[in-house]
Amino acid sequence: MLAIRLHKTKNSRLGRGAYLIPIVEWKTARSYVNRWVNVLNWHNTRRSNNKVRYITLVRIPDSHRISLHSDWICSAMGLFDFKQLVDIPADAKKRLGSWIDDVPEPMNITAGDPRGIPAWVMPELVLGEALARKSVIWTKDIRLLYQIKRGRSTRARR
Repeated sequence: MLAIRLHKTKNSRLGRGAYLIPIVEWKTARSYVNRWVNVLNWHNTRRSNNKVRYITLVRIPDSHRISLHSDWICSAMGLFDFKQLVDIPADAKKRLGSWIDDVPEPMNITAGDPRGIPAWVMPELVLGEALARKSVIWTKDIRLLYQIKRGRSTRARR
């Protein structure tokens, strides 16, 4: 199974308890990544240097212990059930890709809850043990996802 890790520094922490976004279908994964980036950066609006800057794609081996959640609320409450990836039913993994059809697309972080809890499903995967560095496929700048060009600032120099 593939998963994505969003992080602020160039080196990603892939130890026990690290949160990742599971990838079942790329169409839904892109939407989930966009929503996670918006939520994580929304909480850091006053600190512009404390935003998600990198994205890492990893391959999780079948023998690895993980906890797969359909919504981030489950892990926020501490409901971890670590199992090997092969022990998780295939239909539970496939359901992650089909939920995106029921979710409203506009970004409204406070929809339905005054505390800022998102009103849509945001699946996540929690590692039960450290992931080997050879499982990392690539790490890239998050701006590539949004196709923002890197380079000199457009601000006039003095």
